[in-house]
Amino acid sequence: MTAATCAVGSSQRYLLHKYAPAEPRHTPLGPLALMQSRRSSADIDATLRRIARPQLGLVTTAQAAQHGVDRFALERRRNSGELATVFQGVMRLTAVEASPEQTILAATLAVQGSTIAAPSAAVIHQWPVGRPPGQPTLSVGATTSARTPGIITIRQSFRLPVQRWHGARLATPAATLLLLPRFVDADVVERCLDHSLAHRLTTVAVVQQLIERTPTRAIVGRQFLRELLAQRALGLKHRSDLEQQVARR
Repeated sequence: MTAATCAVGSSQRYLLHKYAPAEPRHTPLGPLALMQSRRSSADIDATLRRIARPQLGLVTTAQAAQHGVDRFALERRRNSGELATVFQGVMRLTAVEASPEQTILAATLAVQGSTIAAPSAAVIHQWPVGRPPGQPTLSVGATTSARTPGIITIRQSFRLPVQRWHGARLATPAATLLLLPRFVDADVVERCLDHSLAHRLTTVAVVQQLIERTPTRAIVGRQFLRELLAQRALGLKHRSDLEQQVARR
């Protein structure tokens, strides 16, 4: 092969390469995008039910995203009536009946790091507070500034003793009693105290110790609680309306 022939061959290969149609570029899909593109509607519904099952029928947009369900899938189900918004970022499956407990849990999911407190905690503890409060009440840190419409927040500089309830932080019975006088009448506080003692949810000593450890400004009705506890320590209990009427005769 002559040098001229080699030159012609090289020139032809260059031209073919230069004017050949470009190959289409495919951007590789990430694992989440691949999962979403292949998921059926039935699979998405099953995922939402699985998330909601331990949360009284509730799903957050963040939880859904972590499981590969995007906001468009949530929006379609909300428009069709399968999902209903409870608070910002929190929805419930409409197949699950709404309840005061569900609304309270939804509030804690909407406010990260919060604790169910005061009358809302009393509802969860099944205390005789009467009609459930209209807005859930949560305790949050002193530096928390964000507010969520429809939720009452109490900023605290100290941590309340808590227990777990459906994954949420719930004030213990003793801690619930500390904040209860700020929101309900004295008679209701007294009934709730007697209920918690009768059902052995807490003790006089535990509540008294918590009062002494808690900053003075944090407790509304501190002296009132002390008096109630002192009476219970002596064996005195709340008397019903009928008992009070009989005693006055």
